[in-house]
Amino acid sequence: MKKSTLMSLIYGGLILFIFLIISLIVHYPIFTTSLLSMIGVVVGFVLTENMWTHDAAEFENRFWTFISFWTGK
Repeated sequence: MKKSTLMSLIYGGLILFIFLIISLIVHYPIFTTSLLSMIGVVVGFVLTENMWTHDAAEFENRFWTFISFWTGK
């Protein structure tokens, strides 16, 4: 597969993903905000895993606090 074809597929998928997120925000704003925030916490956990400031327990507390806040439990 050519590099330009691969990049076109990646960019096309990215554009479709952005349109999906925008349409979800329009129709389900609270659900989409919750989903994106949970994904953000998980990505933050993964990206800082090798840093000396990484604290797994703190990220776990943030994740479950957010989940319990949005589910009302």
